[in-house]
Amino acid sequence: MSGESAIDTTVAIAGGGPAGVMLGFLLARQGIDVTVMEKHADFFRDFRGDTVHPSTLRIMQELGILDEFLARPHQQFTRFSAMFGEVPITLADFSHLPVPFMALMPQWDFLDFLSGQAKQYPHFHLRMSTEVTGIVLDNGRVTGLSATGPDGPLKVNARLSVACDGRHSTVREARRFHGHGHRRADRRFLVPRLAQGRRSTGHARPLPARAGHGHAQPRGITGNAPTSSPRAPPIRCAPRGWSRSAGASCAARRSSTAASKRYKAGTT
Repeated sequence: MSGESAIDTTVAIAGGGPAGVMLGFLLARQGIDVTVMEKHADFFRDFRGDTVHPSTLRIMQELGILDEFLARPHQQFTRFSAMFGEVPITLADFSHLPVPFMALMPQWDFLDFLSGQAKQYPHFHLRMSTEVTGIVLDNGRVTGLSATGPDGPLKVNARLSVACDGRHSTVREARRFHGHGHRRADRRFLVPRLAQGRRSTGHARPLPARAGHGHAQPRGITGNAPTSSPRAPPIRCAPRGWSRSAGASCAARRSSTAASKRYKAGTT
């Protein structure tokens, strides 16, 4: 291509989100040359999630960067609580984990922190305003990624190319890897029966806001701390005491579907 520039790297990563930046960080720590390409000029834009889970915090603790991360403005909570009818329910409790809380931080702050840590390593290269447009092929083998950057077309020759470019991945589409994209999984659970055989109506009512706790909203359970970002969607309650939560495995969904059928048949 006329006017196209080219660079060589060991690993080329499409997408500068949490997955792409974290992968680049880990590879650069091991002395592997990595180039991460992000189509936006900065990280300051709206994201789907502002939560940093205990497992992620644990990884940062093992990497020795957790204290620096927690020095940034954030919020913490250790459990989810809600009321179903008159029954108090603890939906999640992180207090027994090695890092006993979930953190709330805008994702642009998280990415800014993570990329700052990665840039301390000379093998980490982050190219902003660089949109991956396709793959580079040599006799049917992927040998890199093609992109468009501030200075025009760019070819990134790499031994390994990684698609971290989201639900509508250009790289997966170019290689015809047709997955299902991002889908929020559902986890359903049966709310315990009330006294005298009554069941919850499925309407959660607010709990007193307490620091370090999630809280319930009038029409659903939310995992947000009392003063967290309003962008995070609540987890809605379904009729007759059923509720939904993101992140269940397929096996859990199959199990919950079977439980739902038993419940509707009156056999639970």
